[in-house]
This record gives sequence, C-alpha cells and structure tokens, in this order.
Amino acid sequence: MRIYKFMRILQIANNTNSRIKNNNHGSALLITVLILTSILAVALGAANLVVSGIKMSGGQERSTIAYFAAEAGAERVLWNLHYGDFSGCNLGEYVKFGAAATCDTNPNPETLSNNSSYSVYYKSTTPLAITSTGGFANVKRIVELGFD
Repeated sequence: MRIYKFMRILQIANNTNSRIKNNNHGSALLITVLILTSILAVALGAANLVVSGIKMSGGQERSTIAYFAAEAGAERVLWNLHYGDFSGCNLGEYVKFGAAATCDTNPNPETLSNNSSYSVYYKSTTPLAITSTGGFANVKRIVELGFD
C-alpha cells in the first residue's frame, strides 16, 4: 500500500511537470516583447538627448552671431572716432551710420549681410562709454566699451 501511494505521488508529480513544460509556449514571446520594449525605451531616450543637443547648438549659433554683430558696431564706432570725421555723440544718443556717422535720439539699427544688426548708444561721455547691441533671430547681445 505504501508503495502504491508513493507511485501515485510520483505519477501526480510527473503529470504536473509535464503540464508546466507544455504551457511554456507563450513565455518566449513575452520575453521578446519585454526586451524589445526596453530597447525602444533606450533608443527614445537617446533620440531625445540628440534632439535637445541640436536645439542648444542652434541657440548657441544665434547667440554668437548676435555677439559678433555687437562687436562690429563697437568696432565701427571706434574706427569712425579714430579715422573718420566723427567726434562722438552726447549722452543718451545713438550713432546713425551712413556716408558719415551722425547722432540721433532714436536707435537706427544697421543691418549686416547675414541679417544680423547692431545699434550703438552713448552711455556716458566722461569717461567715454558706449554700448553696442547686436541682434539676430530674436537674440540680443550687448558689448560695452569704456575708456578715458
């Protein structure tokens, strides 16, 4: 009787194992889907990182162009003061560039060939301080020069 019970227990265990082995058909599909989902999440994260880097580099480019436009305005005023017949402006006036540099109370942005622009403002006269504002694609950068 004991042998019969033992054999019956082995038979039940065998049937249970064979049922478990036969129910493994969907597990490979489930593991594959989980692995592919993980790979997709990593790829989307990397793509997001690349796109944000591209946006930042575009902003840096616009900022650099605006800065160099401001530098160009400052250099043009210095050139006109040194070599031209321009004697400067009063406090709070803007420099108007044309055939000869003159002064005006309104800003007169000068547009460059790359569509950036600059305007130059006399901040103080003693000591001389000028502010050149460069702009490009809604980005503005300011360069201030001061000297005795």
